[in-house]
Amino acid sequence: MEEKIKVIQQKCMQFFKQYEYAFLLLILTILGVMIRLCFFNAQSGDYVYFLSPWFTALKENGGIKAIGMSLGDYTVPYIYILALLTYIPISSLYTIKAVSCLFDISLAFSVCCVVAHYTKRKDLGVLGYAVVMILPNVFLNSSSWGQCDGLFTSFCVWSVYALCKEKKILSVVLYAIAFSCKLQAIFLLPFFGVLWFKSKVQWWAPVLVPLVYVLFCVPAWIAGRDLGEMLCIYLRQTNTYGGLTLNAPTFVALFGEVEEYHQLFVTNGLIFLALAIVVILLYICVRKVEWKESYLVDFAFLFALVVPFFLPRMHERYFYLADIFALVYVFLHPKRWYTFLLTAFCSFYVVAEYIYVVESIYLSLELVALIQLANVCLLCRDLWKDSNFKKEPLLEKL
Repeated sequence: MEEKIKVIQQKCMQFFKQYEYAFLLLILTILGVMIRLCFFNAQSGDYVYFLSPWFTALKENGGIKAIGMSLGDYTVPYIYILALLTYIPISSLYTIKAVSCLFDISLAFSVCCVVAHYTKRKDLGVLGYAVVMILPNVFLNSSSWGQCDGLFTSFCVWSVYALCKEKKILSVVLYAIAFSCKLQAIFLLPFFGVLWFKSKVQWWAPVLVPLVYVLFCVPAWIAGRDLGEMLCIYLRQTNTYGGLTLNAPTFVALFGEVEEYHQLFVTNGLIFLALAIVVILLYICVRKVEWKESYLVDFAFLFALVVPFFLPRMHERYFYLADIFALVYVFLHPKRWYTFLLTAFCSFYVVAEYIYVVESIYLSLELVALIQLANVCLLCRDLWKDSNFKKEPLLEKL
């Protein structure tokens, strides 16, 4: 009898060893879902004033048949998702959050794949999966806030993974889907600009981005929605909210409140400042740096952090993309753990304050922005030290 038990134990151990990473992913997914369920009853202002009314309008007008309606300033892919959810006989509060949580899982798995690809270690890939599933910036966004930033971010990370696998067209298509879902995907546009100038993607690949966006608009257009109105959604989004920063730890937040009379001038100045910085970074990345595969992650993180930091009118959750690439980045550069901690902390602090706190008594937005500025400087310094510069007279003298 004892021998039979030992045989069974050995077989169980062999089975577990054979599928240990699958078991770990399953357990981590269950735990991640349990964390999110704790917040499912929370109703954010975005749900009450936007998502719920849109859902109700779609349901009352026939679900998919109503996709031709003009609803808010969200792009049509998310409206399609809401329309499909109207057929599920469960509260929209739960179904909307469930979709966002599903994309959290997709996001975690994309991080797992990229980390495992670069480190050549499945266990580190599983660790990356675990961190995404328990990262407060991620689960608060989907389960408490009801936002869908995991949707476009997962497509961005999958796009980078496709590049790792030399699937260039697929990569651009995945990025185009991300851009079609959220304007914040534009933070990675300079990254793809580097790839284009370095001939890492086909010369005609940029055409795919507007093409995919237009293709997403076609079903709603056929259903009766004005095509011009859909093409201008992102232009309307940029003018929806006033102020130079919406609780985001950005460059302009360092200076506190700006008089309303000066806000337009400062906004335009910051846009051109951001463009100038992007042009400088593009020039350095394209003309001065010898390409390495690890730069896919490094440059993606660089632009995901720097672009929203210098742009005006950023929301507190617009560093979500940087949070995820900071995580992947730290697996490639373990000694730079501080970069991930600083990035995640700044995002978490302003997001948690926005959702739960009436007034912070610990850190002001100016101080959090100062921490973020230090983080940007440290990242630029570290990447500069890593860069394999082309040997040119000027650089040799420096």
